[in-house]
Amino acid sequence: MIIHILEHTGLRDEVIESVKKNSNLELKFGPLEDKLLAQINGIYTELSFVLDKSFLSKYPSLNYVATPTTSLTHIDTEYCSNHGISIFSLKNKQELISDFTSTPEIAWWHLIELSRNCSKAQSSVVNGEWNRKDFFRNSFSNKNFGIIGFGRIGKRMANIAQNFNMHVHVYDISPTIQDANFSHVKFLNSIEEVFKLCNYITINVDDRTHNDNLISKEQFNKIECKGTILVNTSRGFVLNSNDAVKALESGALGGLGIDVLPEEDEVNFKQEWRNNPIVKAKLESNLNISITPHIGGATIDSLEFAAKAVFEEMCNSVLSNL
Repeated sequence: MIIHILEHTGLRDEVIESVKKNSNLELKFGPLEDKLLAQINGIYTELSFVLDKSFLSKYPSLNYVATPTTSLTHIDTEYCSNHGISIFSLKNKQELISDFTSTPEIAWWHLIELSRNCSKAQSSVVNGEWNRKDFFRNSFSNKNFGIIGFGRIGKRMANIAQNFNMHVHVYDISPTIQDANFSHVKFLNSIEEVFKLCNYITINVDDRTHNDNLISKEQFNKIECKGTILVNTSRGFVLNSNDAVKALESGALGGLGIDVLPEEDEVNFKQEWRNNPIVKAKLESNLNISITPHIGGATIDSLEFAAKAVFEEMCNSVLSNL
């Protein structure tokens, strides 16, 4: 049985060597000729490849795919289902990732950056200036903090916001999401209520299709706290990029932080990402925008843990079916 490892940023060498030593699996790396692709039984990938139909169809003997991600938007899951290909991932494996804090960390970086302009303050010092009065901003204390999506990440965001003495408001699609451990949280009935009430909002929903275009002008038009700060570290397709830029231009949004783009799951993403309206606005205007290249979950410790878990799970499954 042959496993094709497309990339292994998080897959430590000792994990790979252990599989080589303790099994009869053959591991292949990098680009392969078509005749060898036809013999591949499993694929390991992270986020640099889009496994769409045209990609997967080059592997006629494929039975397994492993990816250390919670989202599967980079994989054609329908194709896999129709062709009997099993997918091993972090999706719905809360026990594996319950201690991960990397995405909340980057979300709060965006919130602090957009609120306090720390990067500009540091640049001014590097440029020989010491003008603290240029960077007076408001603090988080006593502000309304909105969370859209109250899963693992949303709950961590709520706890941190409480430590900043913020008033936490939550909307989640599940009517049973309320938790006795979060008595400090006020649950709202709609996303529009969140935008109406809150000064700071984070999006923490999953990759289900009903979340497509979840946040658009309909929600931005409900903003009463002009200058609201919005951060999206969930999925790029959740946020309407054009509407978000217009909300910034109108002043309804005072800042926008993103760690994800809707184009990430497209094959030509590396050539096209600069054409995203938010990216163009960041490069061509003075709007208060912060962008990071999908690094929310990209910490060494969490990626190595996740990569080892899904890779070994796939390998064990392959071996058990020999």
